[in-house]
Amino acid sequence: VDEKRNAALFRPCSASSVFNNFHHYWGTTFATDGVYLIFETTQVYASGYENAPWLTVILEGPLVISFVRVFNRLDRDGQRFHDVAFEVSNDGVSFKQRGFFKGPGMTEQVMEILFDYPTIGQYVRLQITQGSSNILNLVEIEIYTTY
Repeated sequence: VDEKRNAALFRPCSASSVFNNFHHYWGTTFATDGVYLIFETTQVYASGYENAPWLTVILEGPLVISFVRVFNRLDRDGQRFHDVAFEVSNDGVSFKQRGFFKGPGMTEQVMEILFDYPTIGQYVRLQITQGSSNILNLVEIEIYTTY
């Protein structure tokens, strides 16, 4: 059995936006900081209001990705996590969808998205694909790869 590891831990991220541009409250670093028990409305990643907000985790190189685990907010607004495409790229430009979460999510929910095998990539993007005036927010994202 191949051992898995969370390749997203402390990795940099890019995003379509950060809520109110307050990176110290809702910046991308909170998505991969390894802190899960956040009951506040800050110290989580949150985009601004958009039609199709996205967050991309940049891994250390092309890796074989097994699944992604997303920790939804613990305090409120879990339903904001809905219609999320999980996409992978080797170059950060051309993405291919490898998973999908219909939702809506629930507050405190932990979602696991199993990717098609084999999925190899360096960039993993989550993007809301339906609706308008959406906020993408989450406490943590883990991306499991084989050693």
